[in-house]
Amino acid sequence: MPKIRCYKDSYYNDVRRVLKESGLYYPDWDSRRNLKKKMTEDRRSVVVAVVDKKIIGVIYIVQDGCASFIFKLSVLKSHRKRGIGTMLLKHAEKTLKGCGKKDVSLFIKSGNKALLNYYKKLGFKKAKTYTEMYKALR
Repeated sequence: MPKIRCYKDSYYNDVRRVLKESGLYYPDWDSRRNLKKKMTEDRRSVVVAVVDKKIIGVIYIVQDGCASFIFKLSVLKSHRKRGIGTMLLKHAEKTLKGCGKKDVSLFIKSGNKALLNYYKKLGFKKAKTYTEMYKALR
């Protein structure tokens, strides 16, 4: 059974590996420096699943006074279909409820029907269609 832990800097290389495997690693967002800053601002905002001292899953939780989001959820391919993603998601939901949040949103890459069905099964509803846009502030 995986253990759920708050991110520590010593986990960085394993977290990066999990995100890279799923195509969710972005150097600008997921740098070691950015994760340290994120954890300084809210130590519950990055959570990992650990089995035998190995990081096998990660979830990023983003919240402010107005909204809450699951920004990233990833589990190593070798550990999928075992409830680990659901365990991380339920932990994030419990954390957000404890902060007084009433709802949570997330984004899925267009065309990923398997992921869309996964989240629907967990009670998420499809919202309006958006196009994500990104700009690096330099």
